[in-house]
Amino acid sequence: MRRFVGYIRVSDTRGRSGENFISPDVQKDRIAGWAKSRGVDIVDYFTDLDVSGGVLSRPGLDDAMRLIETREANGIVVAKLDRFSRAGVADALKLIERIEGLGGQVASVEEGVDPTTPFGEFARTIFLALARMQRQQIAENWKVAQARAVARGIHIASTSPTGYEKGDGGRLVTSKRSPVIADVFRRKAAGASWRELSDLMNSKGVVSPYGATGWTARAVQGIIANRVYL
Repeated sequence: MRRFVGYIRVSDTRGRSGENFISPDVQKDRIAGWAKSRGVDIVDYFTDLDVSGGVLSRPGLDDAMRLIETREANGIVVAKLDRFSRAGVADALKLIERIEGLGGQVASVEEGVDPTTPFGEFARTIFLALARMQRQQIAENWKVAQARAVARGIHIASTSPTGYEKGDGGRLVTSKRSPVIADVFRRKAAGASWRELSDLMNSKGVVSPYGATGWTARAVQGIIANRVYL
């Protein structure tokens, strides 16, 4: 019986849902179904969560590769080829060639191509190119969404700058500490030293967005340099 490792990857698990999100459980079920229908034994499953397919060295994938290198597995199977890679086509093919050079195979449930034939090898290259293109489109769409959010006054970071808090729709509104921050800017404009400003922050008991106290000169410099305050 052929022995494969199942590989599962999710780029970003936070709040993801919908038809474009393939959960780890769904991927595992698809791999298990594929193996059962072909009489393949899945010797182990390896998972990378919150890891981009744009890089080819990942903890889970590296572990899977070790089993192939030691001949404990005859190949690797994924639910969809873009789970294996969304890197450059040449780089992805090099990794596949490395696996095949060890006598292994790369199988994908969704595409179902046979890479042992010339057409199957060509089709796999096309699917890898599509995966790469989709990754680039996702990155571009995210940049556009970020720019539009900022243009609407929405703060896209997970935490609010000191002196602000998030109001309706993600827009920043002043907090009870905002007068202290305004005073820090006025004093800096008047020539106050960083030490004087950090002492002021500490004397007022200002807490950072991460819950820290004990302001240093460098931390106050970060506030002055933060363009959000413009």
